[in-house]
Amino acid sequence: MTGERSDEKNIPAAQEKARPEAWLHGPHGNEGRPQGSRPSPRQGPEAAGRLIPLLFPSGLRICRRKEVVRVLSEGKVFRGGLISVAALNTDADSVRFAFSIKRTVGNAVVRNRVRRRLREACRIMYPGFSPGWDVLVMAGPRSAGADYKALEAELRELMRRAGVQV
Repeated sequence: MTGERSDEKNIPAAQEKARPEAWLHGPHGNEGRPQGSRPSPRQGPEAAGRLIPLLFPSGLRICRRKEVVRVLSEGKVFRGGLISVAALNTDADSVRFAFSIKRTVGNAVVRNRVRRRLREACRIMYPGFSPGWDVLVMAGPRSAGADYKALEAELRELMRRAGVQV
């Protein structure tokens, strides 16, 4: 076999000089978006304008164990089929919440789902609450199979019975 194969090419060993129009990053070459540009729009259901902040502010949470125990011991407990609420009247300017989801509800994924649903329901209902309450929301085992609407309806009813909701 003498001769070259047709699928091979002759590549010279010497490098070509860089072309002057070649674009290379300088020390400040690629800085991302141009100045004054806006971020890309969000997608999905959260893309619409938000009137209520999504986070549950730390000022609205009962963080210390001592305060949670006080709400449970001194407050009045209202029981429902899915959840229970302990409410203690205070002289504070706002309503503060704590959530207790026991292991009997399910594994960590299920407990976190129930906690997120209850927290969201409290966040949505917050403007209708009268100030000066510490509230402990406790989820029972049946709350694991409940959807958001059922949890919200029961929470709303228990808050009304406790006197927290106006």
